[in-house]
Amino acid sequence: CYNGYLSDCTRVVAVGGVETVDDDLLEAQAWCTSVLEQVADAARPGVAPSALYQLALDIAADAGHADRFMGFAPDQARFVGHGIGLEVDEYPFLARGFDDPLEPGMVFALEPKLVFPGRAAVGIEDAFIVTESGVEALPAMPRQVLQGA
Repeated sequence: CYNGYLSDCTRVVAVGGVETVDDDLLEAQAWCTSVLEQVADAARPGVAPSALYQLALDIAADAGHADRFMGFAPDQARFVGHGIGLEVDEYPFLARGFDDPLEPGMVFALEPKLVFPGRAAVGIEDAFIVTESGVEALPAMPRQVLQGA
């Protein structure tokens, strides 16, 4: 929290060390980071949040992850990000039906996730501010899997 404004950030922590995590889960985590970066690269003033959501869905479908992206079917979240400000979840929502274009100064979080029922969930979340020409990531945290105790 900074002067009443909130942020939102998620990292995966490997309790027992990264070497204890199955390779397919590490690959899935890297894939989520790639989705975050691809969607962030497409975000700029004038782009509809719904278009960014559709881009994320298309990336998931192309990779064969549609049934586990943002949860496990049929209980999947129907968004891939949300605005941040005085509340953690604010407008704009990166979801279907949110077609008002992004504007400079808006702040939003992207949070692509994959769920592997009975095993794990992986994902990443970073906040971004919309600039005149694109977006800028706000947190200064590394994006790799973190070591836990």
